[in-house]
Amino acid sequence: MSRISVVIITAAMCLGPASAFSKESMINPVQYNYPPVNHYINGTCNITLRPDKAVIAGGMSVESVMPGEAREKLDTQVEVLKAYVEKQGGQYVPLERVRAVNPAQGGRHGEMAEAMPFLSIQRMELEFPVATDIDAVLEKVLQLGMDRYGNQMTLHRSGGQPQIIVRYRFSGVEENINSLIDSCKHSAVVSWCEAEGRLMGHRWCDDEKPERRFVVKNMNLQSQPVMQENGYVNALSLYYSGGNLNVPRLELMGNIELKLKGAISLSATGN
Repeated sequence: MSRISVVIITAAMCLGPASAFSKESMINPVQYNYPPVNHYINGTCNITLRPDKAVIAGGMSVESVMPGEAREKLDTQVEVLKAYVEKQGGQYVPLERVRAVNPAQGGRHGEMAEAMPFLSIQRMELEFPVATDIDAVLEKVLQLGMDRYGNQMTLHRSGGQPQIIVRYRFSGVEENINSLIDSCKHSAVVSWCEAEGRLMGHRWCDDEKPERRFVVKNMNLQSQPVMQENGYVNALSLYYSGGNLNVPRLELMGNIELKLKGAISLSATGN
């Protein structure tokens, strides 16, 4: 889900003495078929996004005497968990299957533990619609055997820093930002034509799509400060430049609106 709003600031930048408009030229404007190549338009663009997925990140582990036995036990536990997740309308996303060996307590380097030497871990993500009662689901997932937590889960169960186990993600971010770029571009050119373009005699302002005379040079969007997985609070940034949209995977640590504000810059193509 997203909300888009556009506020346009237009600016004409002309170089040299020819940029000055005389009284006569304002009364009898020169008729241009295209905007001058040194003409720029700038606008401000806003969009609000809401996450639509709640994701539990972590893993399950099994210790056993033999590797094959560890695999079979873990497969059984994972199938039970997967069935529960799908029943709740979620999706089980398997990641790495890790195999490790427990060291012998007080033994020499490289020696295996005698009781349960083999360790098998399945890293996973569990995706749910954002409206899901994620606390109730999380409680059941822990009961079913999730014993590794967060994206930075470790091989051992104890020690280390607290891990964020639930995060929130967005669908269709790239499509929403591309739509915002198109809206900003159109509104900037239309507003400029209404305020200045027709007075300057630009007949292309009467085109059905006058924005085709301009190209997007760049657009920068920045969010409000939000918490990162490392615990720091920083703004998220998205960039469009040279025809390339740089959109990292947006992920929030809490279920809040992401409010992106930025600026777009257009330049005339001159044809």
